[in-house]
Formats: sequence, structure tokens, C-alpha cells
Amino acid sequence: MLHSFTHPSRSFPLSPDTRRLSPRRIAAAALLTGAVAVAGVVLTPGPAHAATVTNVSTSAQLKTALGNAKPGDTIHLTDGTYTGKFEASSVGTGAAPITLTGSRAAVLTTGSTGSGYALHVTGGHWNLTGFRVDKAAKGIVTALSEIPQSCSSKLPRSRG
Repeated sequence: MLHSFTHPSRSFPLSPDTRRLSPRRIAAAALLTGAVAVAGVVLTPGPAHAATVTNVSTSAQLKTALGNAKPGDTIHLTDGTYTGKFEASSVGTGAAPITLTGSRAAVLTTGSTGSGYALHVTGGHWNLTGFRVDKAAKGIVTALSEIPQSCSSKLPRSRG
């Protein structure tokens, strides 16, 4: 009787003599499943981060959410004013960018036009949508020399 290792799209017959997968079949199975075969041991990728939506309503919550953001996460600004100098340093991916979103009634501000960035984006792969920036020396500043294609911004213009 011939046993087999089954992948959703393929079946790999076991060697009839040894009743176990040959190293060649282990490598083929690993490539098809995203696992890595090293010296006969199959290492599979760990569980992916489950994207979360974090609703924030205070400046402190926003700072924490920005610092804890993972690829695919969304940070939703509830309507209100967020005063401070915020930094988006987490890094998303092309397939799973991090999103910071809110309505026009969600406003980032440093509280003064004298100094500071309202939002300093130092991480990559961020989507910024909907919210406004008001009363800041510099509104949104990116540390990247140019905005990559994976970064998008759909922000309303503030009326001075």
C-alpha cells in the first residue's frame, strides 16, 4: 500500500520501501507550502499577525497606537483634536500597509505654528486618509527622500 502526503493542490507519494517522504519530496512540499526544508527538518512560517482596528480618542492613545502598529493594522481617529508631535515609526508592507484614518473632524495639531511636525512618518508603507492637520510648523513630514508608490495620502486641505 502506498501512503501519501497531501497538499491542497498536490499529492506526494511516500517511498514504498521506507514509508516516509524522500528528501526530494520534502523539499518540493516545502516550496509549495511556504515552508523551509533544512537537513530533513521542515520549518513552517509562524502565524501571521491578525490585522487590528484600533479606535483612539486621546493624544496618549494615538501615540501608543502609532508605536504598536503592525502591518495591516488600521488606526481610526475619532472626531476631536489630537495635540502633540506624533511619530509613525512602525513599518507596514506593500501587501499590508498601516492605515491612519479619520474624518475631517479629526484634527492633528502641535498647538503652535512656531515649531514641530504634527505627524512625522519615519516608517514605510502607510496610508493616511481623511483627517486634517492644523496649527503646526510642519503638518505631515516623511523621513523618506521621496514618497514611494506604496504610500498614499487622501487628506482634505485645511482652510487657513
